[in-house]
Amino acid sequence: GLAFIGPHGDERMLYAFGFSGNGMTYSPIAAIILCELVQGKTHPWLDVYRASRVPGATSLLIKGRDYAQELLRGAVDNAFHYRKK
Repeated sequence: GLAFIGPHGDERMLYAFGFSGNGMTYSPIAAIILCELVQGKTHPWLDVYRASRVPGATSLLIKGRDYAQELLRGAVDNAFHYRKK
């Protein structure tokens, strides 16, 4: 469930994504790490949040399940909303 922060592939392109609803936590962390990288420094948290890391199979399955549930919930809510009109 950790965000992905830092370069991925091209070292000149910096990313911050996968906040999973924790934007108030990961936004300042991303800002700190990315500011250090832009200044040519490294940050001790970079390895933890490395954007190029590959998530584990369990994490992918859990995220896939969560996204599928949200998609279905939205579709059902949408169907009932239009049915009432």
